[in-house]
Order: sequence, then structure tokens, then C-alpha cells
Amino acid sequence: MIEIKRILESNQYHLVTELKTSSNFFEHAYSCDLLSAVIKHGKDDVILITQISSITTIGVAVMLDLPAVILTEGKLVDRKMIQKANEEEIALILTNLTSTEVIIDLKNRHLL
Repeated sequence: MIEIKRILESNQYHLVTELKTSSNFFEHAYSCDLLSAVIKHGKDDVILITQISSITTIGVAVMLDLPAVILTEGKLVDRKMIQKANEEEIALILTNLTSTEVIIDLKNRHLL
């Protein structure tokens, strides 16, 4: 298991939720921009990598008990999304990288 804060060691990632969410752990990653597919294929201890900046994304993360969501391509989030992620103790991370670049970066840093 890997702690979310390891992802944040790179300045390409920015945590927008409370610092305590960076203590969540993950084992795998799943990248998808279709939430119904995430529901079908998601599993525990997985971080979701997506560009869907919606409170529904957090709802899916809650349903699947995901520890973190990484929003790619510089997507912006609203206060409600951040608040819901904080309430559910889900790390919400922003990056300008594409989903593919995130996966490559995490793999190169031995986080996947």
C-alpha cells in the first residue's frame, strides 16, 4: 500500500482537500472518463484518474470507497466538490498532466 502523500512529492500535483486526506492509501490506479465504467470496474484501494470535474465523481468515489481522485488536464473544481471530498475523506488532487502522463509518471516513480 502506498500513501497518497507520495504522489504529492512532485510539484505537478496539488492537493485541494484537507491535508489529512493525503494519509489515505492506495494500491492501484484506474483511469477512465466514463463514470459508469468506473462503477463497473472500480475496486477498493484504487485511485481514480479522470478529467471529469463533477460532484458526481466524488459520489462514485464514495460508492466504491476510493481513497483519491486525480483530476487531469487542469480541470477546475468548485467549492461543493472540495467540501464533499473533505466530508468523505477522499483526497482530491489536481494536475495539468493528461491521464496518460499521470500513469507514466506514477509508474516511473514506482508508485504503481
